Amino acid sequence: MNSQQIQSEMFSQEELIQDIAAIFDSVSTDCKLEIIYLLIRIDEIPSGEIAKLTNCSPSQVSQSLAKMLQAGLLVKSRNWKEVSYSLNRKNPFVLGLSQLLSQSFTR
Repeated sequence: MNSQQIQSEMFSQEELIQDIAAIFDSVSTDCKLEIIYLLIRIDEIPSGEIAKLTNCSPSQVSQSLAKMLQAGLLVKSRNWKEVSYSLNRKNPFVLGLSQLLSQSFTR
């Protein structure tokens, strides 16, 4: 396969590449990884608790949750005023990331 064929193939996958870039962006900081660490171990947790249990400010948590939700990594549920989050375990990337991080965190 020559370079022009590869380029054409790559450009035909532009939407998928953008989706994957958004996923990587949604886990690109220590704050976001701390949130995922919690959610690997706790099925569902309110956003206020996430801020208390991590080294992240409430605004960092809010921004991180929004990015991860938009990327499809999280599921949000509301119980009256409280908003809770959990990992979207139907997302194949989440499953792989959970396995990878679970192995890394247990070393």
